[in-house]
Formats: sequence, structure tokens, C-alpha cells
Amino acid sequence: MNCEVRRRKQLQSVSCRGPSSTQQSVRYSQSCSFSMIPSVQVHPRKMVAAPHSQSRGGGGSTSDNTSNRNRMESQGARLLLDLFLFLLTSVYYVLEACVLTLLPLRFRCDPDRLRGQVALVTGGAGGVGRFLCVKLAQRGTTVVVWDVNAEGIKETVKAVQAAGGKAVGYVCDLSSRASIYETAEKVKKEVGKVDIVVNNAAMLNCKLMLDIEDEKIERTFDVNILAHFWMAKAFLPEMISSQRGHIVTVASVTGILGTYKCSDYSATKFAACGFHEVLYTELQVRPIIPKVEITEKYMSKV
Repeated sequence: MNCEVRRRKQLQSVSCRGPSSTQQSVRYSQSCSFSMIPSVQVHPRKMVAAPHSQSRGGGGSTSDNTSNRNRMESQGARLLLDLFLFLLTSVYYVLEACVLTLLPLRFRCDPDRLRGQVALVTGGAGGVGRFLCVKLAQRGTTVVVWDVNAEGIKETVKAVQAAGGKAVGYVCDLSSRASIYETAEKVKKEVGKVDIVVNNAAMLNCKLMLDIEDEKIERTFDVNILAHFWMAKAFLPEMISSQRGHIVTVASVTGILGTYKCSDYSATKFAACGFHEVLYTELQVRPIIPKVEITEKYMSKV
């Protein structure tokens, strides 16, 4: 109470005193007000670290380091195993290619096993298709040439006949399902059962995706992949019923790795590879596995 009275007196005398006296009175009043608060002694809590928590943390870090080290060792072992298998497979295929190249054809397979069969080649008016037609004719097959180019078909037929083989050509628009089914029925009536189908026809625009017209993209898919479905549905049932047949899918390296300015072509070749694998699987899971061979050929050149 005495401090409070003195504080009031100091405040009343502020008007007749200078600034320094005012500061002194404020300091005095603060000291008196604080002196009224009872002092409390706070004893800090003694913090004792648990030794088991430290040991637990240390053990956790040790186990984490051990698991990371084991994981890295397992990944390294897996990498070495993959590398070993890759090298072993590469050596095997290189040796196989060397042996098959040096071994004459008559020792690799029966040279007359295709004689008397009918082989149909799509896109046979030129390029790889014409080459396949000539080679098949030399093996004794009757070659059926399909293409949209009538003049090219005539030249291929002449090339096959010049090689001593027999060939017949049909103009067929492979981008049209109706045209495929119609021409297939015509071949069955005029030539007979088709034993070998070579899906060789393909289109390539060689442009950036944004520069290709929509109609050309659709036509590329119609010829390069959808035609494979229509060809299989047109000729595969008779191959299964007769227990003899062969379907060849001419694929491309662009069906494994995407290629610049080949967006549409590469996509269709990826699809052709998938179609071929699924077709093989569906034939293998039948109750009676048909004797229909499935061959996929990768071409390094379009």
C-alpha cells in the first residue's frame, strides 16, 4: 500500500518535473508493482535420457543400413544375371545364324514340302512382295498375288512365270473388308484352298504425325493391321479343318522401336506383332491343336 501511495504522488508531480523525473517515476512504479508479485521458485525438471531409447534408435539405423545393403546386393545380382542371360542368348543366336547360313537349304528342311500348295501374298505387286512371290514359286507353290496395283500384279506374274512358276493375280483393296471377303471367295472357287497366307501389304506416309491427313492414317491402319484380321477370318477356318496351313506376318523393326516420321506405320506394326502373338496363343489352347504354322518375320527395310 505504501508503494501505491508513493506511485500516485509521483504521477501527480509529473506536470512540474522534467522528462527525466518522469522516466524515474515510471521505473519506480514498475519496480513497486513487480515487488508485489510473490516470488515463485521453479525447480527445473530433471530430464534423464532413457538409455534404452538410444539403443533402440541405433539398432533401427543399423537394421536400415543392413536392409539397404541387402537390397543393393540383390539388385546387383539380378543385374549380373540379366547380363549373363543376355550374353548367353546373343552368343546362341549368333552361332545359330552362322550355322544356318553355312548349312545348305536341303539339310535344313525338306525343299519339296511346299510343292503343290497355294500361297497367297498380299502387296505382291512390287518390292518385298514380288521377291516373296518369286521365291515361293521356285519352291513349287502356286502363287496368288493380291494388290491394288493392276500393272504391278501383271509384272509380278511375269516374273514368277519367268522363274518357272505358276502365278495368278487379283486386284484387291486391302483397306476394304468387303473387298477382302469378296476376293477370297473368288480365289477359293477359281484356284482352290489357300494353304499359305503372307500378310505383306503395308502403307507408309513418312511424315510427322501432325502432318498426316486423317484419311491416310485410317487407311494405314486398315491395310497394315485390320486386313490381318479379315485375312485370318477368311482363310484360317479351312486351314484348321484340313489340319494344314501357314500364316506369315511380315512385321518390322518399327514394331519394336518407335521410328521418327513413322508414327502411323510403327503403331500398326506394334499391333501386327500383338495380333500374331495372340493368334498363336489362341491356336495352342484349342482342344485339338491344329497343324497351322504361325511365322512372324521382321523386315529391317520397308
